[in-house]
This record gives sequence, C-alpha cells and structure tokens, in this order.
Amino acid sequence: MIIAEALAALWSLGQAAVAWLLVGAAVGTALLFSTAAGAWWVCRALRRAVRPRHRETA
Repeated sequence: MIIAEALAALWSLGQAAVAWLLVGAAVGTALLFSTAAGAWWVCRALRRAVRPRHRETA
C-alpha cells in the first residue's frame, strides 16, 4: 500500500510539473510574440518618420 501511495504522489507531482511547463511555455511564447510585435511597431514608426512625404500633383 505504501508503494501505491508513493506512486500516486509521484504521479500528481509529475502532472503538476507538466502543468507548470505548459504554463511556462505559454508565457514564453506570449513574450516572444509581444516582443516581435513591439519591434515591428517601432520599426514601422521609424520608417514612417524617415520616409519623405512629397506628393507631386501634375
């Protein structure tokens, strides 16, 4: 009976570890995408600021 209880405890600990790994992966992915989106937004703003705005009408 002691072995079965120990295995059950290890199983629940394993499930908790997997859950934390999934949460960490989700947070890491969100940080990665938000960083990429922020960098894209800054680069786009810089390009628009540097781009000449002359429109010739003929």
